[in-house]
Order: sequence, then C-alpha cells, then structure tokens
Amino acid sequence: MSIESLAEESSSVSVTDLRIVCLIPSATDICVALGLQAAIVAVTHECDTNLWSRASSRTAVKIITRDGVNGNETSQGAIHDQVVASCRAKDEAVGDGDIPALADVPSLYPIWEDEFREALQLNDVHDSSKRLVITQDLCEVCAPSSETVRRLVGKDASQPPPPHEVHVVSLTPQSLWDVAANILTVGHACGVPRRAKIVHDAFLSNLQTLETTVTEVRSHDGAPKLFLLEWLDPPFDGGHWILDMMQFAGVQPAQHKHTQKSTSTTWAQVRQADADVILVACCGFGLERNVRDTFGARNQLQQLRAARNRRIYATNGDHYFARPGPKLLHGAIIMALTAYADQPEVVQAIQALDFVDAELGGYQMVDVLDPTIVQANNDVPDMEDFDRLHREACSAGSLSYPDPVTGYKVFTELAHRQRGKCCGSGCRHCPYNHENVKNKAGKIQQPAMLTAGDQTGPLALSNGNLHVLFFSGGKDSFLAIRALTRQAKQTAPFGLALLTTFDATSRIIAHQDMPIDTVVEQATHLGLALIGVPIHRGSAEGYVTRVRKGLEVLQSSVKPPSKVTTLAFGDLHLENLVEWRNSQIGSLGYKLQYPVFQTEYEILWQDLEASKVPCVVSSSTVDHIRVGDVYSREFAQRLPECVDRFGENGEFHTIAQVWEVDRITALGFIDS
Repeated sequence: MSIESLAEESSSVSVTDLRIVCLIPSATDICVALGLQAAIVAVTHECDTNLWSRASSRTAVKIITRDGVNGNETSQGAIHDQVVASCRAKDEAVGDGDIPALADVPSLYPIWEDEFREALQLNDVHDSSKRLVITQDLCEVCAPSSETVRRLVGKDASQPPPPHEVHVVSLTPQSLWDVAANILTVGHACGVPRRAKIVHDAFLSNLQTLETTVTEVRSHDGAPKLFLLEWLDPPFDGGHWILDMMQFAGVQPAQHKHTQKSTSTTWAQVRQADADVILVACCGFGLERNVRDTFGARNQLQQLRAARNRRIYATNGDHYFARPGPKLLHGAIIMALTAYADQPEVVQAIQALDFVDAELGGYQMVDVLDPTIVQANNDVPDMEDFDRLHREACSAGSLSYPDPVTGYKVFTELAHRQRGKCCGSGCRHCPYNHENVKNKAGKIQQPAMLTAGDQTGPLALSNGNLHVLFFSGGKDSFLAIRALTRQAKQTAPFGLALLTTFDATSRIIAHQDMPIDTVVEQATHLGLALIGVPIHRGSAEGYVTRVRKGLEVLQSSVKPPSKVTTLAFGDLHLENLVEWRNSQIGSLGYKLQYPVFQTEYEILWQDLEASKVPCVVSSSTVDHIRVGDVYSREFAQRLPECVDRFGENGEFHTIAQVWEVDRITALGFIDS
C-alpha cells in the first residue's frame, strides 16, 4: 500500500484551523503525504505539487519565493559561481558579529515579503487559525532559514507585533533516519501525529523491503558500485541521506567518503572511482535538464567504464534525491533499478513490490558514446566579436560592456585594474593572469599557468633555456615529451613546459575532444608546468596572438636567466602542418623543433610500449573505431589500409593515461 493511500485512510483534520507556509519543497511533499494540502496557503517557486485544484473556500496558494538564479536558463558552472559568491557575500554581511539587516543577507531564493505576510494573514484578528511556517537550516543560501523567517515576521518595529503567534518548524535532516523523523515532526506540529506515524512507518518499512528484496535476489557478485553525481560543473558527489539510500538500494558508494556531506570532487577522481553505474541526479533539476547536461558533460563521462558499458543514467534529481521527504523512496528504487539493470531477475522482483508503480519513471539511460548525439552537440555557438566590444569600451573609459550573447554586463580590464587585484572568479578580461583563481582549468578566460611543475630535476623551469611543447594530451605529443626527455639527458638539461589551447566556452581541446582537466591531471602527474590558453571563437584575436600571450605568461612566471627559447610540436609526418607552423608560429621569433617528426612507426611503437602508458581513443571519425577503445598493436592491425595506424590524418585521437604508471617510467628517466 502506498504512503499516500495510508494517509488518506486515517482521520481527517480541520484545515480551516491551520495555515501552513512551506518554504522548502520537501515540506510541501510531507504535508501532501499527510493529507494536509488544503491547509497549505503558500509554497516556494520550486514546489510543483498540484495544489491549485483543491476544493477550498480560501484563495489560491501563493508562491512567495523567487528564483534569483534563473536556473532553467543558466549553466551549472554559472550557477555554482553564483552560489559561491552568495555564500561569500553572506559571510561578509555577518562577519563583523553584528546582526545585519534582512536585505543585507543575500539569498539565491529570496522571499516575497508582502505575499508571505498576506498568506499568513498576520494582522487578521478574526482569524484564529494556527500559523505554521516550515523551513530548514541546512543552507541559508539555497532556502530561507528559520532565523530569516523569525526576523521577517517581526521586521517592522514601528508596528505593533501581530496578534497571532507564528510557529516556525525547522527541518535539518542529515540522514534518511532524520528524514523519517521529520515526518513525525511535521505531523505533531500540524496536529496529525497518528497520521504521521502511519506515513513514517510505511516509509521505513518500504525501504527495508526494497533492501531485503535486492539482497535476496541478486547474484553472488556483491553490490555494484554506484557514483551519484549531485552536480556536474564542478562535479559533486552525493551526501547526507544519499548514502543511506544507497544502502537500502543494495549498492555501495563508488567513492569512499570522509564526510557525510556532499563534496566537490574532480573528474579524475570520478574516473579513479571506476563505478559500475553513474547516476546523474543534479540538485534542483528534473529529468529533461539532467539528460541534457549529461550529454553536455559527455567529454568527461566518455572516459568512464560505465560509459563503455552503457551504464550512465540521468534522473529527476529535484524530486527524488534533493528533497528530504517521502519521495526519497522513489529515488532509492531508481538507484536499485539502474544498478541492477543487467540482472533482469532483480528488476522484476523490484517491480513486483506493491509500493512500486508499474509505470515507474523519472530516469533514463544516456548513451554519451552515441556518435549522432556527439555530432549534434559538438559545436559551440559562435559569439559576436566581444574583443572588439571590449576595446571600444576601454577606449570610452567604460568599466563594463554588455555580453552579446547573454546581455549581462562584463567588466572591462579597466574595472579589474581599478580593483587592483585578481578577484578569483576567472573574469574574461583579468589583467592579473588569474593569479587568485583556484579552479583555473574550469574558469580562466585569459592564458594562465595551470600547473607550476617540479622545481628541481632535468626538466625544471629553473634550468635556463625553456622548451615549450604544444601538448594535446594524446599519444603523439606524449611521445614528444619522451623524446625531449632523452634530449635533456643526452645534452644539457633544459626546462620543459607544456602549452595547451582549448575552447573557452566548452573547456574542450579541439580534435582530441577531451576536457582541459585531463591535461591538467597529466601535467600534474608528470611534474611538468602547463600553460592553459583559452581560445575564444568569434574573437578578432587570432590563434597566434593568444599563443604569444600564453608564452608571455610563462616568461613572467620564471626568474632570469630562464628564458623561453624553443617551441616544440608532436607532428609525425604531415609536412603541410609543419610548413604552417613554420610560417605562422615561426613569426613569434622562437626556435621551432619537431622531436618525433618522420620517426619510423616501429620506433614509436617500441617507445610507447616502453613507457607502459595505456592510451585510449578519445574521438573518432571512423565508424568501427569507438571512443574508449584501447590503442595497441592489435588495434592498429584491425584498421583498414586507408586508415593511418597512428591516426595522423585525423581518423582518431587518443588520451595518454600517464597516471596509470609512475612518473619515472612514463617520462623515461630516473630522477637524480
């Protein structure tokens, strides 16, 4: 029997004596499960329960919060930046120890104060209804806190206090057991304790039944490893009640956590977790948005074993994972169904449970390796020439100009120089080389150092003459690193730095179809300095100009006598490409070097095998070559005669997974 039907069977409550304001969607879900929807007078903009069709003499339910993020039209990266900025602003507002004005405590979801007070009818002396506001204290940025509500009720000191007391119930669940206890808390506050006990017991009983069913029917291989992504840019894992949901779903978390809270992670850590199943359940987003964003993160997700096994799913993270209420049961069921999708007997046993809807929805398998989807999503929309707009704004002495795509104001270089330092947000026209940006790979809009490299050794930047290798992350440029390492051993040591260009919008490296984060991981493991050069499509500033700026950033980061003298490239045998580099990049005045050019393929094979570094396909234009295929001699032997064995004509590209072996072996030298 469902939780809802159990609630309907219990005795009714006189809703005319109760006015409920729900300031979090989970509170609305709990009240509806308790049969109290007719007593709800106000909800948040995120509550989507169909309350407006109720039969009641009262006016329509009011929506009393607004979306300050515009989440439906804002990228996850931009939303994350707004959340961080809002948290920082809140800390500054309360940092001096004084209680700030309500308007001085920023929130991404502020309350419409007039509607709030009207919904409660605070000044109606003839209405004797109990006033109840249900909110939370988990996060003061993402939803109004109990303190905010109390201060809002008594905000106008010039007016006498309202004639009615407002009861504030704060829900702060940390675990699934706390979520169940919250049902009892709301039930007692609303005068329906018996009804709450029924819903509470059914919630926990159904979860226990789910766990028992899964563990009894599944194979003896043990629980599959599941990685739940609560956010994608940057990636966050699941926390709080999510870990308990995994237990009841019969799965194990793929990543060991030192805290129960959701934490920021990296795509490298996601890959290292090697989950059997990936479940994208981004907080606040429904199924459609999470499917779309999963495809948007395909370059990171394609590298996972779960992608190759078609075990990546998107779900309605808003309804079934982010809201600590009765719908978490549905989320646990989705976890189990996706984790055991390869065991039909488990799926059938779950679907046979009486509390599982036969037409259960809310999730979808997402094939991030589907070439038709990749092609459809591969292009980043061109922007107007914001470089021209920026120059014009600076010439006019303006501190900002409107972005031609979003319409939002973008600070000019003049504004940043007026501030006098890098603010750490990765601004488009930062004149300080993004020196205070923590997540440089994810944010920088100007060339910047992404890794510093080792300070000592045969390739350290302090060695005098600096060689800069244009590095794509694939096998060819990796073999160029090994060739340069041998050169440094055989002659005098020199400094080696990597330079990688990538799309400023998608953060993807052209042709390789891999995120810049991957190259950062490669450089970090190898102990090499890395300059990141974001390329802006639609900007009048050309490729060579951007490269020059990147080299200037490197030069400014080292001390004399170290000096950039040589630019190196990993080209194998394309003479026309070498000619272009000589004519275009050669104009910068540096010596150009091609350490693996026209080297016999057998010699390259032997060197790649000596490195013990596995390489996998990251992109392909050939039908039977799939992303994720391991690059090996056997792989090359299966290629048609028309396909170059090293993919030199662009047939396929690879990722050199240098982190799979130790640094000394990968580079081909022994540290002294």
